[in-house]
Amino acid sequence: MIKKIGIIALIIMAVIASTSITANGKPLTKKAGACVLLDVIASKEYVLHDDIPMHIVTQMYLNNQARNNGLDENMVFALIKIESGYRNVRSKTCDNGLMQINDINKAYLKEKLGITDLMDERQNIAAGCYMLGRLKKKYKTNHKALMAYHMGEAGAKRLWKKGIYKSKYSKKVMNEVRSLKEKQ
Repeated sequence: MIKKIGIIALIIMAVIASTSITANGKPLTKKAGACVLLDVIASKEYVLHDDIPMHIVTQMYLNNQARNNGLDENMVFALIKIESGYRNVRSKTCDNGLMQINDINKAYLKEKLGITDLMDERQNIAAGCYMLGRLKKKYKTNHKALMAYHMGEAGAKRLWKKGIYKSKYSKKVMNEVRSLKEKQ
C-alpha cells in the first residue's frame, strides 16, 4: 500500500528504529540513524508493503534508490522476492544479498559506488538498483532489463538475436509486480 508519511513522523521513526540501522554491519547512533533516514527522504510518498518481511526503513531506502535509478519501486520489490525471497543470503554461485549480486561485479561496484559489502542490505539495494537502472536505461523495456540483469548482457543478447524479448524470469518478476500493485 502507498503510505504518506510526514517529515516529523519519519524523524521519530528514525530515532526509534536507529538501533536497527547499520552501516558496514555496525549499529548507528540515534542521531546518525535520524540523518540516514532524512537522507532517504525523496518525497512524502513511499511504496511500503506491510506483508513484505523487510524493515520499513529499508523499504523507504529501497524506494529512494529505485527512484534515483529510474525504476519502479514495485519492480525492485518483485525482483528481490524472486531472487532471494526477501532473505539476505549468499548462494552457492557467489550471488549476494537481497538482489543476488554476483561476486564478479564487486570491483566494478566498489569503483563506481564505493560498495564494500554486498551482504549489507543497503549497499546491496544501492548496487542492485544502480545495475538494473543502467540496464533499463540502455535497453528501454523492463523485460529486456530484467533478462540482462538475470543472465548477463551477453546471454540476453543471444536470446534477442533469436527474437526472444521476454524470458521465464522476466515474466515471473513482472507478474509479481502486477500482484504487488493489485494489493495497493
